[in-house]
Amino acid sequence: MIYSEYDQAVMLLCAHLPGPKEPKPLTVSEWDALAQWLQSLQATPKDLLNHEFVASLPDEFGKKGLTKERIEALLARGCALGVTLASWEERGLWVATRASNLFPLSIRRRLGRRSPPLFYVIGNPDLLQASGVGVVGSRDASAESLAWAAAFGVEVAKRGATVVSGGAKGIDEAGMFGALNAGGTAVGYLADNLMRTALSPKYRNFIASGQLALVTAIGPDARFSRGAAMGRNRFIYAASKGVCVVAAGETGGTMEGAKEALKQGWGVVHVCDLPMPGLQTIAELGAVKTPNDPAEACEAILHFGAGPTPQSKPAEDVASVVAENLVSLQALKRADSQRVASPKAMLDIAQATPDACLSTVENEEAEPSLF
Repeated sequence: MIYSEYDQAVMLLCAHLPGPKEPKPLTVSEWDALAQWLQSLQATPKDLLNHEFVASLPDEFGKKGLTKERIEALLARGCALGVTLASWEERGLWVATRASNLFPLSIRRRLGRRSPPLFYVIGNPDLLQASGVGVVGSRDASAESLAWAAAFGVEVAKRGATVVSGGAKGIDEAGMFGALNAGGTAVGYLADNLMRTALSPKYRNFIASGQLALVTAIGPDARFSRGAAMGRNRFIYAASKGVCVVAAGETGGTMEGAKEALKQGWGVVHVCDLPMPGLQTIAELGAVKTPNDPAEACEAILHFGAGPTPQSKPAEDVASVVAENLVSLQALKRADSQRVASPKAMLDIAQATPDACLSTVENEEAEPSLF
C-alpha cells in the first residue's frame, strides 16, 4: 500500500500503533482542533512532515493536552509506523484517512468534522462507497427477529445494495449473513478487535471473495468498550441510505444509537412494525415504520421519499418467509461451528485487497476542507 503524504501525517498523529502507550494518539476532537488551525494558515496535513513548519508551531492550540511537544513526539513515530504498516499489509489491513478518497464519502459528508481521523479496514475498499442499507438490533433478539433480519439481508442483496451493520452477535450478524450467503455484500463497523474478527472462519471466506469489508475507528486489536460501541453506531447510520431497527429494548446500545441518529439527522431511521416496546418508542421519536414483510421493507427503505410505501403482505405469508430463513440461519450456525481455521487464513485475506486501490494517485486527498 502506498500512502500519500496527507495519509502519513494523519496516521503519525492519530494511529494506534503497537508498543509504548505514550504519546497518546490524537482524539477526534484534538485532530479537528489541529486541522482547523492548519486551515487557518491555508496549510494541509502534509505540511506537518516539514521540520521547519513543525518548529514554527505554537506551544499550545487552545485545547487541553494538545501541545507542540506531543505533536512532535507523535510525528517522530515514523520508523514504528513503517514497520506497523508492513505488518498490517501482510495481514490484509489498510488505512483510510479522512484526507483520502478511500474514506467512506457518506460518513465524511454526514458527520463532517465529527468523522474519525481514520478507519482501519480489512476487505474490499469499494464497499465503503457502496449504496448501503443498515440493519441493527439487539444481541439477544428472538429467533423470529433473527430470521426476519436474515430475510431482510437477502432482499438487500437481491437489489444490489450492501448491508451495513455492526458485526455484533444477534440482529447485526443475521442481517449480514443473510446478504452474504445470498451472494451479496456487507460492511461491518466493529467496536472491537478487527484483526481477530477478520480471521474468524465465518468471515474469512467472504473477505477473500470481496463480499465483505470490516472496519473500525479504534485500534485494530482494541478491546470492546461502551464508548467504541456508541461511536460505531453513528458510522452505521451515517453510511446508510436508511437503517432498519429490527429489535430493540427500552434501554441499551440499539435504543441509544437510534435516538442519537434521529436527533442528529444521520440518514433515515426505520423500525419494523412489530409489537415490541423498544421499537414503538423509536417510532414515537420519529422513526419511519416499515412494512412487516422483509422484501417490502427493503423496497420501502431503498425508495423512501420516492413514492407510496408498498402494502404489507398478510401475516401468514410473512410468517412463511421468516420460517424459511430461521431454518437457514440455524443451518449456518451449525456450519460455522464445524469450520476449522486454515493455516493460510492471513494470506487469503491479504490477497483480497484489490491492487487497483493501492496507489498514491488513488489515495490522494479528495476534499481538502474535510481533512
